[in-house]
Amino acid sequence: MRTTTKLIRSDFTASSLRDKLQMCGSRTNNGHWYWCRSPSCDRCRRFRARIIADAVSDWALTETGHRLNKIRTETGSYSDPQSLLEGIRDLRQHLRGVFDRRQRQDDRWASARCYGFFSPAYSDGTWKAQYNGVIHLGRVHPITFEDAFKGSIQVRLTEFPKIVLKPDVYAWAHYSVANVRGLQQCPSSALSTYFNEVDRRAGFKAVVFRRGFQA
Repeated sequence: MRTTTKLIRSDFTASSLRDKLQMCGSRTNNGHWYWCRSPSCDRCRRFRARIIADAVSDWALTETGHRLNKIRTETGSYSDPQSLLEGIRDLRQHLRGVFDRRQRQDDRWASARCYGFFSPAYSDGTWKAQYNGVIHLGRVHPITFEDAFKGSIQVRLTEFPKIVLKPDVYAWAHYSVANVRGLQQCPSSALSTYFNEVDRRAGFKAVVFRRGFQA
């Protein structure tokens, strides 16, 4: 069952979020189309994924291919969705702090740019999230980048092909935004609690980390 349908049918979904989802794709009284733009909405999440993937892949093709990588890291494990979102917030702040600190020490870090999203996952009562994104390292060496996070979190880089084609980057960026497969086994009560909290925290802004790139 689609995420949107589950949330609309769930008794645990906040009325404000349910109203958004039910109205999405309808015409307002003044004749305009209403789109909820919520990560809990399958239609809006896929639309956002296409927009971001198109922008990121166009940007990536203007950069030097050998510095273009997939970037992954993940949160710890949590017992409830509110704690997971706190963990995502803390990890976003940690990533930002590493970039800021390194940039003050070495101006080569100012050339690194990335964009990615945290995808939640639920299994047997445990919550976690994986950050998937696209990063161009600029003048920072991959080993130097990974070493900057040692002792705190594990950051994994995977190079794109040397000759980068738009579909290569587009498919990964689209997956990073649209992926909610980790919630397939999530009970409706927990699913509602998670997306209620995401909605309360300004939607997509709560689950994105970007540096030096606007989309």
